[in-house]
Amino acid sequence: MDHPPQAVPEPGPEPGKPSQKIPAPGQEKIPDANTAPEDTSEATAEPTSHEEAAPGAEAPSHATDSRTGGEVEPQRAAPGTDDPNAPQTKDSEAGVTTEQPREDSGPAQATDSESASPSPAGASQENSSQTPAEQGTTNTEQLSEPPPEQPTPRDPGSPEQPTEPALEQPTPSGSASQDQAAEPAASPDGEQVTEPALGQPQASQTEHAHYHSAYAQFPAANEPGFEFETIPLSKPKRPVPPADPVAVAVGNGSLLGVGYWLLGRRAFAVVAALVTLTFAILLATAVRELWLEIVVVVWWVAVIAHGWILASRGERPTQPRRQRLVAIGVTAVVLLLVGGMRFDAARIDDAVADARNAGNCTTALDALDARTVGHRIADAPLTAKGDDTVRACDLLHQANAKLDRALDGDTVALRSAVDNLHAVLDDLPGHEVMAEKVLGRFLDRLPTDDACDTTEITDWLSRIGHDKSILDRAADIVPKVAPLAIVECGDQLMSASDFTLAREHYQQLLDRYPDDDLAPRAQEGVTKATQAIELANVRQLLSTTVGTSPAYCTRPAPYSGATPYGATRPNRALFYGNDEYTSRLPAEWKATDAADAVIIVCAGATEYGPAVETCPYEAPLSPFGYTDVTFKKISIPVRVFEVKTARVIVDVRVEIGGASCPAFLEYRTIGTVDLGPPSEVYVTPSDPDVHAGFTSLVNP
Repeated sequence: MDHPPQAVPEPGPEPGKPSQKIPAPGQEKIPDANTAPEDTSEATAEPTSHEEAAPGAEAPSHATDSRTGGEVEPQRAAPGTDDPNAPQTKDSEAGVTTEQPREDSGPAQATDSESASPSPAGASQENSSQTPAEQGTTNTEQLSEPPPEQPTPRDPGSPEQPTEPALEQPTPSGSASQDQAAEPAASPDGEQVTEPALGQPQASQTEHAHYHSAYAQFPAANEPGFEFETIPLSKPKRPVPPADPVAVAVGNGSLLGVGYWLLGRRAFAVVAALVTLTFAILLATAVRELWLEIVVVVWWVAVIAHGWILASRGERPTQPRRQRLVAIGVTAVVLLLVGGMRFDAARIDDAVADARNAGNCTTALDALDARTVGHRIADAPLTAKGDDTVRACDLLHQANAKLDRALDGDTVALRSAVDNLHAVLDDLPGHEVMAEKVLGRFLDRLPTDDACDTTEITDWLSRIGHDKSILDRAADIVPKVAPLAIVECGDQLMSASDFTLAREHYQQLLDRYPDDDLAPRAQEGVTKATQAIELANVRQLLSTTVGTSPAYCTRPAPYSGATPYGATRPNRALFYGNDEYTSRLPAEWKATDAADAVIIVCAGATEYGPAVETCPYEAPLSPFGYTDVTFKKISIPVRVFEVKTARVIVDVRVEIGGASCPAFLEYRTIGTVDLGPPSEVYVTPSDPDVHAGFTSLVNP
């Protein structure tokens, strides 16, 4: 890249004379040559061939202030030092050397070069055409502008850095006059101005003047008081405060990361607190086991040891008492809280244990209500045991309510209650007394007022069996309660005409408890129930008609409770069919119901029986004027069934006699034509004749 042009240095003093230079405005005066001058960074650029000035001539040096737009007086070095604004160039004739610019000089070099560069080319050519007096006047006007403010040093209170004194170069003859011409002159108002030296202006520097406009706002890197500030590439490490190992270890014993805070290890402190919080949540909710408490103890020992190791590696405080007091205070509070909670949890557990042994869920739950989250964290396994009691009491309360409903014969509720008892006995050991008390309260209320409800309960309990638990008591009570309940339930069912179910209950007792004292009664119940069922069946058959006859006449059914046929006289019967004649039978022959009937008589339609007598009767259409009419007996087909066995006792035709050949014979004609009397007619029976026809059936 191109470097900003450098100004030609002023000629040195004549040999044998001390170098006298007036410091520029704003520069501090160095009181003594023995005092080390302030170190300033020189920012020089390598000159080009067209930038070299003619020997013995010095171009006027003017700087433009970018803030005010005016030219400022170039800075002059203190006595005994080089001019900071005059770059060094190498010329074989002048014997001046130019240092190569530093690569990291940055904007400060550009500013320095800008301040030391001559005016643009146009100005240089114009000045070259003026006389020395005119040039001096022009420079005086330009330099009368106020000088720019010097940058404030970074630290005014710090001592100035020594600056190496600049080496004076020997100047050729004739340079003294130029030096005198270049020395600043006093203006009327007291300010010092520098008159330009006569000579050929450096026109070559104007070619690079436009490069310095962007850097004119920056001060020169080698101005007094200007220093670079180094920005670190990485954040510096935070210093580790001194910490006492004992305090750190004790502080970490609180499991809150207090020791790490004392060490300044915030990340460790946060992690330790989060891990402790996680353990607390797990102990209070999900993992309430002894092994997790062991893990917490291991973690407690680990953070204590880790804190001790970290603190032992670092610097220790001279007065560790404050740290120790803080650590001991926090840890003591934590340990006292944990210890107090564990002690109170043990006290509550003792009260709950007494209530469990007494089978009193109410007392146990009252004691468990005093627990808090602190108890759960401090002694998770013990509080988990208390939670088991809460769950057991809840199941037992449900079982108790269901057993109350089971007393009404609700076997579904009974089954659910027994399932609850099984859950307590199998999954929640230690609550057997409570479960036994609930079960005992239920069993003590057996039998109930309703024998059939009791039978339902005992039937279900008998299927539980013996499993060597408190439920064996329920199985043992069944034989003591069930027989009487079964018989009484059968009687209730008989009264309700539920004969089939009643017979099942009676038979159940005979099957399960054949040697029981109630077995004869049950047997009698079976008989009665069976007879009731049979009687109901007979009644149903008699009430159902098939054609003109009841269904019983075609499908008879026994009724074992009926009186055997022939055991009594008359054998009371139920007559069905041919009501013309059966309705004329005596009332004492008839039964009112199948329950008191001995036989059932099924009578068919009337038929002609044997002839009794033949008599002539007038017949208008007969050629003889009369016709013979034969009088015959009444013949009725009859089937007699024994009610007790449903077997057919008699299957005969009952013949009924009667009067014949009356003086006047009544008959029916078709239309208006009298065809004469029929050839066959029935005798006219009287009631005794009808009785005589059926008497052999009723009184064998």
